[in-house]
Amino acid sequence: MFVLRVVVLSILSLLALLAAAAVAARMRYESRAERAAATGLLCNAIIVFPIYALACTRLLTARALGVTSGAFSVAVFAGAALGRPLWPFLRQVLRDLGEEALMPFLALRDAWRARSLVLLGLLFSAGLIVWTGITSYYAPSWRQWDATWYHEPVIGFTLQNHGFLFDGIPLPPASGVQKVNGYPALCEMTQLWFVIFTDRRLIEIANSFLAPLFMLLVYLLVKRHANDRVVPTGWAAVMLIMPGTSILLGSVYVDLHTSLLVLGALYFGTRAPFRLRDMLLTAMCLAMAIGAKVLALAPVGVISLIVLARTIWNHVRSRPRHTLGALLTGSAMMAVPTTWTYFRNWRNFHNPFWPDLVYDNPSLGIHWQGHSDGVEAGQPLGTLLDNLTNIPYSRPLGHATQLNEYGFISGWFFFPLAAVCLVPLVFVIVRAPLGRIWRVRRWGMSTNTVTIAYVTVVLLGSIYLDPAPFWSARYYTAHTAMAAALVTWACGRRGFERLHEGAVAAVTVGMIIAFFWTPRWWYRPSELLELARIPYPAREFTPAAAISPTLSLTSGSAIPLETGLARERQLGPGAVLATGDNDGAIVGLFWNNDYSNKVVYVPSGPDFLARVEATGATWVFCGNADPIYSTLRAKDSGWTEVGASNVEHWGTFFRRTRW
Repeated sequence: MFVLRVVVLSILSLLALLAAAAVAARMRYESRAERAAATGLLCNAIIVFPIYALACTRLLTARALGVTSGAFSVAVFAGAALGRPLWPFLRQVLRDLGEEALMPFLALRDAWRARSLVLLGLLFSAGLIVWTGITSYYAPSWRQWDATWYHEPVIGFTLQNHGFLFDGIPLPPASGVQKVNGYPALCEMTQLWFVIFTDRRLIEIANSFLAPLFMLLVYLLVKRHANDRVVPTGWAAVMLIMPGTSILLGSVYVDLHTSLLVLGALYFGTRAPFRLRDMLLTAMCLAMAIGAKVLALAPVGVISLIVLARTIWNHVRSRPRHTLGALLTGSAMMAVPTTWTYFRNWRNFHNPFWPDLVYDNPSLGIHWQGHSDGVEAGQPLGTLLDNLTNIPYSRPLGHATQLNEYGFISGWFFFPLAAVCLVPLVFVIVRAPLGRIWRVRRWGMSTNTVTIAYVTVVLLGSIYLDPAPFWSARYYTAHTAMAAALVTWACGRRGFERLHEGAVAAVTVGMIIAFFWTPRWWYRPSELLELARIPYPAREFTPAAAISPTLSLTSGSAIPLETGLARERQLGPGAVLATGDNDGAIVGLFWNNDYSNKVVYVPSGPDFLARVEATGATWVFCGNADPIYSTLRAKDSGWTEVGASNVEHWGTFFRRTRW
């Protein structure tokens, strides 16, 4: 049955890819890499659009999505084929996809012929993508508590409710799980695509499919400032190997996905020549980035201003009607996720950035209340530099340890080099108007210099607007790629080729070392074999210690084995699990592996159990410190203890025995 579901998922995904390739073919990109990037971004949009359409109308089921998605992909392909002979156009699209599929092998060939150390980075990153894709299927889904806290619950509640609740999901009002109501969900909806037709085994595989697209967009951003293709592919590999990025593989964390959307918008939004079709593709990327993560709003805002100015400057005189239509269409695309997420938050919670951003300004009439946990706090510059350049993991830094995930080579070499590269850029920008005044033509700015100026404005502008710059490497993956483009522009000039290749070689080696210095989250071959021997579903509930004593706790199951097996046996389709105000930040564990049961919130207080029983719940979660815990454990309570809710024993599951 699972194999048949995977076949259905594969067919629908290939239809979406074919439709995306057809649209990309009509966009007439001469570069194979540009066409491949456009295809990947469009494919993501084609996949999530039917999901949102059905979710907003509360009609989201596997069958409805399968029919709608298939029909939508066919319609998009048919629209792209209008005015073209069908079969020759289909052959062209398939030929394009075949050529694009060869790109990784051509990159390896070029690096081999150049005898470049870039080859090491490419082989390492390629192996990482394949290996984490395989292990994400076999390994229990978890990695970090954020997954069960709000990433997986977004998927679980969407499937449970057959869509979104505009008024919000009933959840503990003072709990951090309100992130489920307040956060954008485009990345989770992309992950839902892999789950709705199958089950939890594929929930962490999305990043493995997105990683090559991320690398391609880094390559494109860097390539236009380089003299060859080898060094840009090296930077693409570096950005994936960086611990802050690589740890996202085989997880439901959304930062890699958000970063590639920002990079897609940045690349196509600063493309030269800049066509209206490029503006529309940029607007689509910006819309998806808005719907992906709140932290994307800073670069999105800066990119939007650049794109608006370039559109007006390049097209409003020659094509005023087409320009107005394109601007309205792009604005409408960006308004949809903005309205759905931020207007809904304002309507429900009087805070567009609920629940994390708490801001009070009586003079402006702003009173944004929420739940700030203090994690997002910035650091003084001296402290930041000290943490970036200190021996990694040599001292406890709390959450600030995520600074180590830039890799020690970044603090000591890469970031200082990027800062030095700002000097010639500022010099060239300042010199350009003087060249006009004094009529020195060689002082003018080339197209590449103009585009790197745009990239640098986005880099510096979004850092300035971020309330906690550099706080976590995974938040700044796109920014790190922008810094690589700046280094390429400065070091890729004539006479500096060796410095440039030496820089990317040094960073490659440094990132690989940092990868192995990072607390191990990946599986060795022997551990994968051990996992593969365990039958499903027991494999999904296997603790890390049972796989290998050297694995970290989060590399195993988040739920104890016996409790997980009991959940699969006793919580079937339609069964209800209730939770009170103390949700334990493990709501993702409340669904079975098919996401077919229901999770309901019952406010804590008097007659809690009576109200739980009124919902028809057969299971209830109770925090170990909750006053109701002793009542549930009493012999005559009508409930029996199932077991610990999670491997760190924050709470307990109870099963109803008396009706």
